[in-house]
Amino acid sequence: MTPNVACRLSRRNVERSGKPLIQAFSTASFQSLWYWIFSVTAWIVVVNRPMGVPYGLVLRAQRDNKAAAHVDDLGRISAERLSAFHDRSGVATSALMGFVLACLLILGVVTRIELARAALALLFPISIVGYSNLRLALAVKRKRMQGADLRRSLTKRWFWHSLIAGAAMFAAAGLAVRDHPRLLLP
Repeated sequence: MTPNVACRLSRRNVERSGKPLIQAFSTASFQSLWYWIFSVTAWIVVVNRPMGVPYGLVLRAQRDNKAAAHVDDLGRISAERLSAFHDRSGVATSALMGFVLACLLILGVVTRIELARAALALLFPISIVGYSNLRLALAVKRKRMQGADLRRSLTKRWFWHSLIAGAAMFAAAGLAVRDHPRLLLP
């Protein structure tokens, strides 16, 4: 067998066996399984930790005094940490985030780059949730919230963050179907 024939045969085998692997790592974001796995994972982490406090601990705190003390401690620590971050570099972070979101919007809408639209579909709602967490942290610090008031505020934020996450995933799925209508076909 000549080297030319062997090269063609091996290239043909790679093309046959490699297509699903290459498609799994493609930059067509909305068609990639990895994009959806990352999106769901990111939303689970973001939603289940309002202001950095695990929501399961908030639920347990209604029945257990030790868990309630942990929620108070974590809430106070998170509020201090987020408000210190806000005081130290809040303006710079907001400006940078606004710039990044504006760039993604321009790249996604004007130049129609799918990766930019996919990143915007994930980062814009997460930035809203981040701002919501910051506002809650500032309120917790200012009002010195603890006990039932803190747990009530964390539960409200968990509920609203869940709604934002659901709407964001629905909007991302709508963008995916708009960009790739064949996704609905079997």
